[in-house]
Amino acid sequence: AEANTESQFLESPDLLDAILKAVENNQQAHDILAEFFYKETTDRQEMIGRIGALVRQHAVEGRFPG
Repeated sequence: AEANTESQFLESPDLLDAILKAVENNQQAHDILAEFFYKETTDRQEMIGRIGALVRQHAVEGRFPG
């Protein structure tokens, strides 16, 4: 990206492939995470507890925007 102009970068034949691969990887990660949370396990309960504690801590400290 740094070695090319914006136009050259945007015209790269590899750009589309890189974006599609990133979207695919993101979807796979999302699917794995969703599957984890929809299974009733002790791991799920532990993760919900940890996330809840972090959300509460951020709320108490006023760390959420707006």
